[in-house]
Amino acid sequence: MRFRKFFAFFALIVLVQSACNMPVNPAPGVSDGAATSAAMTLLAGTPTPIPRNSPPPQASVTPSATGAPPEATITPTYSVPMVGVSERTNCRSGPGVNYQLVVVISPGEQVEILGAYPPQYWLVKTDYGNCWLYAEFATPVGSFWAVASVTPPPTSTGIPPQAPIIQKWDFFCNAVTGQTDVTIQWKDAASNEDGYRVIRDSVTVADLPPNSAEYSETIDLVSGESADYAIEVYTADFKASSSTFTITCP
Repeated sequence: MRFRKFFAFFALIVLVQSACNMPVNPAPGVSDGAATSAAMTLLAGTPTPIPRNSPPPQASVTPSATGAPPEATITPTYSVPMVGVSERTNCRSGPGVNYQLVVVISPGEQVEILGAYPPQYWLVKTDYGNCWLYAEFATPVGSFWAVASVTPPPTSTGIPPQAPIIQKWDFFCNAVTGQTDVTIQWKDAASNEDGYRVIRDSVTVADLPPNSAEYSETIDLVSGESADYAIEVYTADFKASSSTFTITCP
């Protein structure tokens, strides 16, 4: 009787141990690889990558902490580009002294800028037509930064005229009136000129017809003052100058 009770107790122990060693099935619908990947993601703290076919994330707008409105975009205003000069400046049919003179721009005048030929010339609009203005004595205003670069016209292949040769000059200083009479004579060495210019102190003071050979004028010049003269011959495309001479009132 005692042996039967011991045998029944031993069988009960075997059944309990067998039950503890039985395998446990994982939760349905989760693979081992997926479960392992999720566990590693949680442990490492790395973000989950966006699936390839998912739409890109949309940027969100965070309102300002102060409630201030967004900054406005400022659009620069445009004004007509203009240019003036500080002294009398030739405006020619092209950018250079080998182009024909169109008009002389005087201080106080302003003309509209049509284009630029960097770095020394502006293409401008005048009552006498479009011409090229030397920029050394020019001051642009308005939206001159917006004008386009332009290509100059070709120069002529004509023959430059022969420069005039100064032959004689006379002057008389009148101490009473403070004026001086000046007479200049030169040799007309050119055969294809369009005319002559009298240059005094680097400024054109007279424009003479072809074949001219003499010029006279009366200027304000008192004792101790001087004036520089030169004679310039020109064609439509070229110019040539005589040597410069100086008169001085004693």
